[in-house]
Amino acid sequence: MYPITMDQQAGDILRRRRYQNLLTAPVPLGNGIVDPPAQQLTALDIDARIDWYGTYIILQEQVMLINEDPVLNSAVSVLGQSLRETEDQLARSMMEGGRMCAPYKFNLIDLELLAA
Repeated sequence: MYPITMDQQAGDILRRRRYQNLLTAPVPLGNGIVDPPAQQLTALDIDARIDWYGTYIILQEQVMLINEDPVLNSAVSVLGQSLRETEDQLARSMMEGGRMCAPYKFNLIDLELLAA
């Protein structure tokens, strides 16, 4: 799956388009010049509102000068853990149709994309 990017100053709505599957064509074409029946290509636009989440740590310069521990390294590690746990919580809430995110009806294609 390719990464989804958004242009700068594009707002907070991301629009993606997904095309519906065509019907199967189980009839052989044969040797004649008969064209198979045409099908209509239909698209579904999916809009997603981008929300930003985050936190930060306040450290005074004295903490870094007095402590023997690498405080900044530990702070970065704890912030990274908080980021991953927040992502997990938001994704789980969205899949359950919880209050934090708008519920979305998943189909098989969506679940395959999430698993990738």
